[in-house]
Amino acid sequence: MNSKEVIILLERIETNPNSKLFETIPSKIKNEVLRYQKSIDINTRLHGKIMLVEIAKILNTSWSWEKFQYVKGEKPSNPFFEFSTSYAGNLVCLAASKNFKVGIDVEVIDEQADYNFIRDYLHANETDFLKSVSNSTNELLKIWTKKEAYLKLMGTGIQEDLTQIDTTNSQNNDCFFTEIKHDQNLVISLATAEQCTYKIYEK
Repeated sequence: MNSKEVIILLERIETNPNSKLFETIPSKIKNEVLRYQKSIDINTRLHGKIMLVEIAKILNTSWSWEKFQYVKGEKPSNPFFEFSTSYAGNLVCLAASKNFKVGIDVEVIDEQADYNFIRDYLHANETDFLKSVSNSTNELLKIWTKKEAYLKLMGTGIQEDLTQIDTTNSQNNDCFFTEIKHDQNLVISLATAEQCTYKIYEK
């Protein structure tokens, strides 16, 4: 892989949590996973952690649970590569790079859902853009996932004013936005500190 390539790992989780998988992660990570109430949430978070080991192999780099840093309210990290994880239903999406920070967000398109709440968080340029498109639902989701990916990239959380983030340009302040083309039922957005290419692995 080249130095500007981001690796994206996608996995759809169909079964209940595998108790044997819990034996492969440290107790502090296990306890963080088990704080979720629903079985599907526990299972996706568990697989999200296991996928870190898998993506380390793809990146041809090291992995150590002892050096994995998880502090509640902060972005998880490790010294070997930058990564970001997103969850939607039974889908886990993990992006990683050895060379620069990444943020990723995924949403499953639901034609019955009302996404108009997103309009409260739009930049003025985004509002103008939506007036010019026919399928505003998909475009709203693209905007939302880009904003979420940006927050994950920066590690600042939702306290940042989302109306100040303009996603209508591929480059915005200190990040680059990339729309991931993979599945017509998914909207996936990547935010990176540098302009990049990407490669998807789906399980």
